[in-house]
Amino acid sequence: MLVQAVPGAKLTEIRGQYGDRLKIALNAPPEDGRANEELIAFLSKLCKCPAELVHGTASRRKTVRFPGISATEVAAPLTSE
Repeated sequence: MLVQAVPGAKLTEIRGQYGDRLKIALNAPPEDGRANEELIAFLSKLCKCPAELVHGTASRRKTVRFPGISATEVAAPLTSE
């Protein structure tokens, strides 16, 4: 999954599409990996499965994967937000 992260936001929430990426606001600063941790925790909880950051640890443009589940299973809770 392609994500456009927005660290330092008031709330952690999905804010819609940003081109081909899902825009996610994060209530964590982009320091010491805290925004990355918030992103993974948020997506894991929302999708009810583990998520892992594959690319973009130092960028707002990130790639996240969900091992062991299908794209349809991942998309369902994200589109109902």
